[in-house]
Amino acid sequence: MSPRELEVLQLACTAEELSCKGIAEKLGIGTRTVESHIRNMCGKLGVSTRTGLLLTALRWGLVPT
Repeated sequence: MSPRELEVLQLACTAEELSCKGIAEKLGIGTRTVESHIRNMCGKLGVSTRTGLLLTALRWGLVPT
């Protein structure tokens, strides 16, 4: 995963459970860019939902618990 994808993933896994819009605002990028990063990460990890992405990322240690 790219460094930016990991940044998006870490923000998505925070206790605040940021929306795509919230993540975009924090990173200074567009909402569609965030959605694209999430879609790309789902493909790379073989999952089809954001929830699946977050659970897999936690299971694989891609984000701190």
